[in-house]
Amino acid sequence: MDSAQLRTFIVDWLTEQLGHTVAPEANFGALGMDSIDAVELTDALAEKLGWDDLPVSMILDHPSPRQLADQLASEREK
Repeated sequence: MDSAQLRTFIVDWLTEQLGHTVAPEANFGALGMDSIDAVELTDALAEKLGWDDLPVSMILDHPSPRQLADQLASEREK
């Protein structure tokens, strides 16, 4: 799964969870995400990627769908 596919997954997931359209550059905090949303998103991403775990700190370190997708794609390439 490349960065664009991950970005689409994240944006679609957020749109469904938050009930409004989300831009790839939107800041997670500005979107109104709370800690429960962050845990649920990292759990959904870990499942999608087939990983056992994905730290919630990834949301803080990469605070937009685009930044998070780019980092996850980079991690997959390692």
